[in-house]
Amino acid sequence: MPEPLEIGYTDDILQMITGGAVMEEPAYRSLNMEKIRSKKSVLLSTEEVLKDVIPIEWDADVLNGDKQMILVEKK
Repeated sequence: MPEPLEIGYTDDILQMITGGAVMEEPAYRSLNMEKIRSKKSVLLSTEEVLKDVIPIEWDADVLNGDKQMILVEKK
């Protein structure tokens, strides 16, 4: 199961995203289709997948656009 995301408020979106520094361009690799074909997968219904999802209770300032939210993955 993936780690939960840390939620924080910010007024300076660019600094939050870049961590105060200029980000380098990401390096891209071609998609390895053999890895995808060899993976075992299970098909689930939308209802089954979403049964344990809890909606985020957004602050009123976020809903009316006064503040923005950035979800940051904990490392």
